[in-house]
Amino acid sequence: MWTTLKQWIWRWRGVLITAPSIAGLVIVTRSLGVLQSLEWNTLDQYFRWRPAETADQRILIVGITETDIERYTWPIPDAELAQLIDKIRQQEPRAIGLDLYRNLPVEPGYEELIQVFESTPNLIGIEKVIGEAEAGPVAAPKILYELDQVGANDIALDSDGKVRRGLMYLDRDTGETVFSLSLRLAFLYLETYDVFPELVDQQFVKLGQGIFIPFQANDGGYVNADDQGYQILLNYRGAQGHFRTVSMQDVLTDRVSPEWMRDRIVLIGTTAESIKDYVQTPYSGSVQSQSLQRMSGVEVKANLTSQIISTALDGRHTIRNWSDPGEWVWILLWSMIGATLAWEQRIGSRSRQARWFKTSLNILLAGLSLLLIGFLMFVRGWWIPVVPPMLGMMGSAAAVTAYLAQMATEVRRTFGRYLTDEVVTTLLETPTELQLVGEKRKISILMSDLRGFSAISENLPAERVVKLLNLYLEAMTEVINCYGGSINQVIGDGLVVFFGVLKQKPDDAERAVACAIAMQLAMETVNQKISKWICP
Repeated sequence: MWTTLKQWIWRWRGVLITAPSIAGLVIVTRSLGVLQSLEWNTLDQYFRWRPAETADQRILIVGITETDIERYTWPIPDAELAQLIDKIRQQEPRAIGLDLYRNLPVEPGYEELIQVFESTPNLIGIEKVIGEAEAGPVAAPKILYELDQVGANDIALDSDGKVRRGLMYLDRDTGETVFSLSLRLAFLYLETYDVFPELVDQQFVKLGQGIFIPFQANDGGYVNADDQGYQILLNYRGAQGHFRTVSMQDVLTDRVSPEWMRDRIVLIGTTAESIKDYVQTPYSGSVQSQSLQRMSGVEVKANLTSQIISTALDGRHTIRNWSDPGEWVWILLWSMIGATLAWEQRIGSRSRQARWFKTSLNILLAGLSLLLIGFLMFVRGWWIPVVPPMLGMMGSAAAVTAYLAQMATEVRRTFGRYLTDEVVTTLLETPTELQLVGEKRKISILMSDLRGFSAISENLPAERVVKLLNLYLEAMTEVINCYGGSINQVIGDGLVVFFGVLKQKPDDAERAVACAIAMQLAMETVNQKISKWICP
């Protein structure tokens, strides 16, 4: 049993040593954040590959467009904003989200706006809870704050400028918890279904059919991310323009169906480019593509609101990820796959080039399979590592390939002292060429030995005998290689040399005779050196 195990370990030593080493190196590299941007890019690509989901009819957007700004100016005066909210309220939506900062009056019409705020209990305004370096917190309208109709407007921005996470709630410096605008709107919508938030295990928020697992600093491809508050990974329904949207002017001029907003959530926000309330999302491509597929801030909030509602009512999946040990095993598995694909090609009937080509092809197919598995898992709601296992697989394959190349070099250096380059190359690249069992072949054989060697060796110390043999064999091997012979046996001072073993040539016999004569001539130099050693 133990002998069999040792043989198995030795047989697969390249895989058993390389795979864990490379996997460990990749895991450490990943923990340093080196691979974070690559994993984000892979996630973004999966979003772009995934077919867009159907538009959520429960959420509508009233966008303030460039045309609206030209007509009503910016900031929108309080009178026009009050009229807009009143028009929306008349259609009896379940919730209205005002995604505009309104902490200061914009006359005329401030008193009218205050009256509308007071008479619209399902209206939620916004405030910015956490200040930034260039700007501090932004307060909510005082009356809405007193009525407890305010939601946080903060966003979690990744270092590459993209929004991949959404805030459900966060805490002020005073310790007070503030729900986000999206969560407040979702609460108003879900309460008609008697769906209210619950705590699971005293830490996870449960709403209806869904449990929202809070984002942690090292979840998915993140490394030491800011996880303050209760964040979740955003599961966008689609790119920019996915939600049904009308302009402010359409609402104020009654160009919207009277039933269009009934029993729905209506978000009011800017969609005008000049206001610059746009952010990068997974659909935006590279960071350099600032003009491509950006999404308005109000639509990002619509996506988060839709995610909360559809998870609670429809069982739509959130984006989950594996635990750290699970991801480590995943990386190790693919490292072993890469090492195995390279290691199993060390022996075969194909040439070395053919074996390396097959290894490269297998690695390519395995890499494509890994990408496909990652995408299929993402479609099912799982964000699993793709870049680290890919690097582990490729790194292990490269390390094994380098080891095999080094081993081949050592074999060439060792056997090259006694065999021709042609024989050594054949031995390394097509080992089955040396299997002559059952094959008849005409060859020429040269046999030689040193005259008087036995008598000389009896009178010399062992170390001098070895030195003499090494000098003799070195000189004869050089001559034999020149004539294309293959040393079959070395018996003391005797040599058995074959010609025509691997590749038969018409002059095999002539070369054997010529080689024998050359060996005799080469002995003159050998004898001179031997004489100096024996009789200094």
